[in-house]
Amino acid sequence: MEQISSLMAQRDNYYSQAIAQESAVLARGARQDNKLMAQLADSSRKIATTSLRDAKAMKAISVVTMVFLPATFTATYFSTSFWNLRAGPGESVVSGNHWIYWVVTVILTSIVNISAYAWYRRNERVVKSLEEGKVIVPLQHSLKKTVRPGHDEHKSEARDIKPLHHTLRPSFRGVGSA
Repeated sequence: MEQISSLMAQRDNYYSQAIAQESAVLARGARQDNKLMAQLADSSRKIATTSLRDAKAMKAISVVTMVFLPATFTATYFSTSFWNLRAGPGESVVSGNHWIYWVVTVILTSIVNISAYAWYRRNERVVKSLEEGKVIVPLQHSLKKTVRPGHDEHKSEARDIKPLHHTLRPSFRGVGSA
């Protein structure tokens, strides 16, 4: 009977040691997770600071543009050959080819605005795919090891992104099992 109770005590001791070891491994993993999260938070703070600096610079550029663009446009427009500001009595101040300016201006403005809109829409799709947990990766610019056999290298594909805790957390499978 003493031998049975001794064996039971040894078994209980073994289980307690296994639980303690597993707890120690889990605590180490939690410390690693915390360290990685602190690094991630620091990186995020640096990115936010840089983004704020960039936004302030863009605002300054916009203000300078709003101040100088109308004056630049006016000076450029009146310096063209479409105007004859020294016209005598009975002569037209505006050239007969004045319409060329407006046609070229409308075409170029349309091209710029359509291009800007297309660029904006493309960025919106990328942001939406990131929010949905997918990222669009142009495979020709990615590393060769990301290209899977049977996929065209010159197409983009959407790939699932693992949640952050799956990529940062070490595996604890098999801990405590003998």
